[in-house]
Amino acid sequence: MTHRTWRRLFPAGMAVAVFMATAGCQGAENDPLPSANSDATGTTVSAPPDDSLSNGESASAPSSSVGTSPPPRCADDELAAEIVVWHALSNDSETKLIELVDRYNAMGAGVTVELVRTGNYFESLARFASVSDERPDLLMVDARGLRDLYDSGSVIPPIECSGASSLADLLPVIASTYSIDGVVQSFPFNVSVPALVFDAALFRAAGLDPAQPPRTLADLTVAAQQIVESGVAPHGFVAWDGYGPWLVTHHNSRIGELSGLPDNGRKVEPVTEVDFATPQIVESFEWLRARIEDGSALWIGGNPSGTDDLLRLVDDVGGAAMTVTTSAVVGDLSRVLAAGAFDDPATGVRPELAAAPMPGPGTGSLVGGGAFFVVDNGDPSRAGAAAALASWLTDPAQHAEFAAFTGFSPIREAELGEPVLQDAWAETSPLRVAFDVLADLPADAVRAGPAWGAGYEIDRLLFETLTAVVEGSDPLESLQLATDQANTLLEFYNATIPD
Repeated sequence: MTHRTWRRLFPAGMAVAVFMATAGCQGAENDPLPSANSDATGTTVSAPPDDSLSNGESASAPSSSVGTSPPPRCADDELAAEIVVWHALSNDSETKLIELVDRYNAMGAGVTVELVRTGNYFESLARFASVSDERPDLLMVDARGLRDLYDSGSVIPPIECSGASSLADLLPVIASTYSIDGVVQSFPFNVSVPALVFDAALFRAAGLDPAQPPRTLADLTVAAQQIVESGVAPHGFVAWDGYGPWLVTHHNSRIGELSGLPDNGRKVEPVTEVDFATPQIVESFEWLRARIEDGSALWIGGNPSGTDDLLRLVDDVGGAAMTVTTSAVVGDLSRVLAAGAFDDPATGVRPELAAAPMPGPGTGSLVGGGAFFVVDNGDPSRAGAAAALASWLTDPAQHAEFAAFTGFSPIREAELGEPVLQDAWAETSPLRVAFDVLADLPADAVRAGPAWGAGYEIDRLLFETLTAVVEGSDPLESLQLATDQANTLLEFYNATIPD
């Protein structure tokens, strides 16, 4: 079996350190995807022809077997008895995944699953790259690691496994997010979006209508200033360094612009060029700095716990009424609030959880969260067992249960008919925000967002750039520097892709 060698994953990360040291530390997501062999989304989900590989390369047979197909990498009949799954979930989302896997183990399917939490997505991918003989059979990584895994040849697209049929009705934008050259490379699972999370009671107290939340940056400015002027909260919304990538890739997608050339890296050719110093992006960075300077936004810098911003929503002394955060927190947050943990001790008034699409130019969002990648360990029985589990976890019944509990989005419309999801959305309407954002988005390279190498390093660069701008650096100069550094990162990454 021909198989591309896994390159060293993090030489680009070393380049970031070099650039930040030599250039200074700045103060310290239109073309449609291919439609051949595809469903209505334009994304391939059925079995590939015998003379092709799912990554778009031509199959090269040994000279002794000219005209034959390469052996299958994913077995359909004989499955391994044990598989290992690495995931990056925490809190109640991890609890639900454990519950589902325990149920699968008890079904008597002949496959026992060991579930291992390996940290966040970056840490999981780094650990995956550092080992060769103890890799998992399923690896959970978000779309920032898609290009790395595709270019390495270390993962098997569902198209090569019997579970591919379970992906035929994915929401178009979800399918395109995890596709290269029109082929879905993974089983999308914990799908989220950045969302505006706020206290509806504070909105009403400030004279705002929680049923009409801000949709644009101008709307957000007005609402934030009204909250401050009314005295219901010291600040309007929480801002943190995660806004850096959002103000670039999400905003580009919403206004119909590619973040990386060519084609956002959605074809076989990788991204070779970016431009972060566009008028739109510069204006967005200037807008956020102005909101921090006038006090309508509360800058907290980093958000390593993922909840630092949420705690500011219940801080009467120095907090705020709104934050932009992942929709995945809605389930956890609704249960914490229902338990009375943040009831006002004097009045007993409970914060009223609400969620809406992230404000900004245009509409929609890039797909956040993660997906399960089937790992090629050279054993088709292990890959087949991994694909069978991923197919079961993403089946409408199981996945609707997961979405209903967490705030992650259903990945297909078929899940909407599941009673568990209907009941959860009726009781806690903010749980549906991610699906409402993603449901009608098209499957094209712009809406899929960038699939570039060194995705985590580029995000880190944008975190640093936003921080520098907030601390006083010139937005245009900072974004131009980030552009130069990102282009060099991409050049360095692309040079390491195996032929």
